[in-house]
Amino acid sequence: MTGKETSALVDKGALPKIVATNEKGVTMTLPNVEGQPSKSERGKALRQVIAAFVANIGTINTGLIFGFSAVVIPQLQAADTLIPVDESQSSWVASLSAIGTPIGCLISGYMMDTIGRKKALLLTEIPLIIGWIVIACATNVDMIYAGRVLTGFGSGMVGAPARVYTSEVTQPHLRGMLCALASTGISLGVLLQYTLGAFTSWKTLSAISASVPVVAFVLMLFMP
Repeated sequence: MTGKETSALVDKGALPKIVATNEKGVTMTLPNVEGQPSKSERGKALRQVIAAFVANIGTINTGLIFGFSAVVIPQLQAADTLIPVDESQSSWVASLSAIGTPIGCLISGYMMDTIGRKKALLLTEIPLIIGWIVIACATNVDMIYAGRVLTGFGSGMVGAPARVYTSEVTQPHLRGMLCALASTGISLGVLLQYTLGAFTSWKTLSAISASVPVVAFVLMLFMP
């Protein structure tokens, strides 16, 4: 490589540089062909990771909803329960969230195209917050029914916007890993519900679950 050729490479701008010394003791500055990320590039990646995590907080609620029936039904069927239920009512408590989910899925696509991904994500948290509060304040089984439908509706709404938003704000080398956060969030939600349910009442658990969409809503306000 001639000195002229070396100079041409070095002058090509934005590539990170490395310094090398050949066998004759001549020191040369060359571009780093491995493309080590610069400080600004690492900062961009961190911002993308944070945005993806915030967008997928709502998917934790899907797991919370899945796991809730396994916690609430045994407590409702206990002898000292405040709201006694029979087998038929227990099955409705377990399954009613599934009624709202497909409706939420259908609406979420229209919402994304109409108001954008971020606003769609913000709106998905509202039925989740209301649904969990209704369950936490329930004085009869009908209120639990209503809360389960609302949380199922919100759960159906959150999945698509979270994935699309993540894919649009992340670079290709991060996209695959960060798009998997939705599935991770669901699994985490189930785990949290089972763990907390072993130590708390279903009313307390509902109140704790309501805090998740509240946190997601507030943090999403600061995202791009």
